[in-house]
Amino acid sequence: MSRPLSYVSLKCVILFLEPHSRFKVIASMSSLKFADLAIPFHIHNLDLEQSKFKINQAEFKFDMVKIFNKDKTRYNEYFRLTINDITHEYLNAQESIEKAMWYLAKKLFRDNMIVTNLSLRSEGEVRLTWLPLDLKLKAHQLFVGQGASLNQAKQLTRDCDPTIQRV
Repeated sequence: MSRPLSYVSLKCVILFLEPHSRFKVIASMSSLKFADLAIPFHIHNLDLEQSKFKINQAEFKFDMVKIFNKDKTRYNEYFRLTINDITHEYLNAQESIEKAMWYLAKKLFRDNMIVTNLSLRSEGEVRLTWLPLDLKLKAHQLFVGQGASLNQAKQLTRDCDPTIQRV
């Protein structure tokens, strides 16, 4: 006969789950939400770009899709969230892609994320507008692409002192 894990054991299991797996487990078991919030995320690589981001090997991105009605005369536009090319969610496309990315970032990113390598990339000298302004990450190394905002990178990591490299 199996017994459920104690709270302490459960916290240890959650701590060492790959972030993508952790998101899926927490989403399917709402009773774990408080334990999840108390336990920091340990992420080796976090790559942030205009319309996607990558956590370790899992790529999260939104793209625009048109879904037609049965008689194919009208369609609605949606943002499709894919994680490693598997569709997970659709959001009504009445807002911009930045709003969809902001929604996802608010859902996934927290101040208790510990990141070994953080990379910011964007086209042109622009900031990633979808990142929550109050987000703070603990990063060891920070890689800032030529188009990314160095000021935004420093604000994201304002509570720690990472090694910063322009790439």
